[in-house]
Amino acid sequence: MRQFAQPELAGIHWLAMGVAAQSVYVPFYAGILSTPAAYQTSDKVSYQPDSAYWVYKQAGVMVDSHYHEFGGLLSDVQKDLNQQFGQAVIEADHVGQDLDGVELAAYLTKVSTAQAELGLNAIVT
Repeated sequence: MRQFAQPELAGIHWLAMGVAAQSVYVPFYAGILSTPAAYQTSDKVSYQPDSAYWVYKQAGVMVDSHYHEFGGLLSDVQKDLNQQFGQAVIEADHVGQDLDGVELAAYLTKVSTAQAELGLNAIVT
């Protein structure tokens, strides 16, 4: 929780879908209306290529079994995403302070969805 008047803006859940060391923490604002479909699938038994859980899990398995080959690359992707996520949060905080109600919720949903998709795309690539 952060020091904003609007609780929708004050709360951010930083979610890692895979093993923390081999994943990225994606920011989801408390005031969002929905999450991307990839983050809504819950089958952790059967592989689903459109599931954020399985995308991050697969990346973790690849890094575990080929650390010398992929460890540095993963670290670079994590650093780049952390910077982009941080910048997006700073910008959203600034814009969000001037919004409220449905307008704020829609904006925070848009920002959170964009960051979630950015994370998935970076891990897949």
